[in-house]
Amino acid sequence: MEEATSRQPEQQIEEIGPADLLVGILDAAPPHAETPGSTPEGPAMLREAVGKLRARLHTVVIDNSLHHNSLHNSSIHSGDSVHGATEPNGTESGNATAESLFTVLSAPVLGSDTDSPLHGIAASYRKIFALGQHLDAKACCVVASSLDTVTSGWFYWLTQPIVELGYDLVTPCYVHEPFEGLLNASIISPLYCALYGHNLQNPIGPDVCLSKEVVRRVMGTSNPAQTEFPLMSMVPAAAGAGLKVCQAYVGRRVYPPTDWSAVSSLLPPILGPMFAEIERNAAIWQRVRGVRPVIAFGEVEAATVETHPVDSSRMIESFHLGIRDLREIWSLVLPPSTLLDLTKLARLGPQEFRMPDPLWARIIYDFAASYRLRTLNRDHLLRALTPLYLGWVASYALELEAEGRSGSSPLARLAPAFEALKPYFVSRWRWPDRFNP
Repeated sequence: MEEATSRQPEQQIEEIGPADLLVGILDAAPPHAETPGSTPEGPAMLREAVGKLRARLHTVVIDNSLHHNSLHNSSIHSGDSVHGATEPNGTESGNATAESLFTVLSAPVLGSDTDSPLHGIAASYRKIFALGQHLDAKACCVVASSLDTVTSGWFYWLTQPIVELGYDLVTPCYVHEPFEGLLNASIISPLYCALYGHNLQNPIGPDVCLSKEVVRRVMGTSNPAQTEFPLMSMVPAAAGAGLKVCQAYVGRRVYPPTDWSAVSSLLPPILGPMFAEIERNAAIWQRVRGVRPVIAFGEVEAATVETHPVDSSRMIESFHLGIRDLREIWSLVLPPSTLLDLTKLARLGPQEFRMPDPLWARIIYDFAASYRLRTLNRDHLLRALTPLYLGWVASYALELEAEGRSGSSPLARLAPAFEALKPYFVSRWRWPDRFNP
């Protein structure tokens, strides 16, 4: 079989023709030693998952891990085209039809020339979605989590609802520690749930599968700014067209350690694109009423990991510094009633410090509205949210410490709180002068 190095990936893609399923594997981690019973390579796990589907699919894999990893233990290598199942004598069983073709390509077509990691990741998603359009793929899947934790089940449950059950968007559900993925759990997930009506654990992935129609709607705009961060656009695109959305339990995801001292640099590149997407889709989320039930596929795994507590005292200290030093800036963003509630919160002792869910929801809505109005420089605006976010994390940590695992998770209360206050956000959006001090 012809090796990938002998032809350019773009040339190989042109020769492939239409595909049923396109999968992009973005893991760029260095190779690790194979453990007993594990499958080290994404394409091998994907081929196992595709083999469990009822339909025979023409599957194309764009594998970034092959581009970074020269160690191949699988029988499928970069650039191979495999038809059917291969017998021990080297002959193929079954007919060599396009429906059972499995092609793996290395991925120098991915990545970006930008120095920003987030922009580089976003560029990879855009290129995969664009290839999905070029190949006229019925489904387009991206797996970005480390292949050290990914299993064939991830690929199966992300793709099966679309290729066999007619869904249009599958987002992931992960098992993780209570302090992992908090930016998503405290802001992105409950906000997307309230605005677009789908209660998804991770509405912006990163491991996702899209139907052809969602890809078209995400990539179909003529404005490049609207596809700069395509993960932010998936749920709005599906909600705006009334498409079928579900989620899949895929297993344990390892998050990079959070540097709580550098949160101010983390918020702008994530919340900025999200608030911009909200501004572009105001006509969609203002029409959405209530929260639709979301089916979850896959098997739920129990969280067996231990909690690593955070230093809530330093976070509360940061919140107090914000009350002292940022009050003038906050007064440009937050109504007087919210500022009053924050002042009362600052008077509480460390063990009594609790940020009410409705207060937190109003704060996020206030910042989203101010982002749209350009009340101040957008980067400065999002950085000014840092002490408030750390105050919420401290409140969450203290509540977990006080209640342990016996009660319901504080995170489960956030989506209903955001949903209840959606009329407040709509009013702020439509009639901002009403909220000016």
